[in-house]
Amino acid sequence: RVSFPVQKCMRIAYWFDKFENVDPYRIKGELSEDSWEISKMALQRIAGEKCQIWEITDPEGKVDGPFVIGASSQKQIQILKSLRVNSNDLLHIEGPHRLWLQKLPVFYYSLRLARSDAQEILDVDSGDDGTILGVCMCRPPTQDTLITWLQYLQERYPVLKNTTVVYNVTVLDDLYHWYDTNNDRCISRTKPLSLSEN
Repeated sequence: RVSFPVQKCMRIAYWFDKFENVDPYRIKGELSEDSWEISKMALQRIAGEKCQIWEITDPEGKVDGPFVIGASSQKQIQILKSLRVNSNDLLHIEGPHRLWLQKLPVFYYSLRLARSDAQEILDVDSGDDGTILGVCMCRPPTQDTLITWLQYLQERYPVLKNTTVVYNVTVLDDLYHWYDTNNDRCISRTKPLSLSEN
């Protein structure tokens, strides 16, 4: 008869193999080393496979070049097309929010509409704090790149120009994370800069 610690280790080894592929959203294979492709993959996992991807700026073939890429689900696009706002409604750009792709953390920002009255939008992305209208990833993650994303949405959906924008974000430097393939570990570094602007 084996000891209880050995039994526990044997059960763990048995069930780990059973649960290895239980995640239906598991990423198979190795991640791309291209930040542009990783960003598109991350946004599709957030907004859905059939989401609308907006390649706002092009990385121009540079591995570490600047870019802005946004996405909205089909539901969010329907809301944006039929949206009616008043001057007291607020748009909040919030983040960064962290998402893990295998062992790599990526960061994204969200655009949330907060209603000033009791008007409600029935949608899966709605909550007590408002409605999420889209998400974006950018490099470098600065206020200027977030403004580029917002201006792009305002051009496509002019109704967004009639609201006040509040930046509730922590801006990270360009080296806010990287992946150490030699030691098989993830390293993160953050230099926060609090921003708030009406």
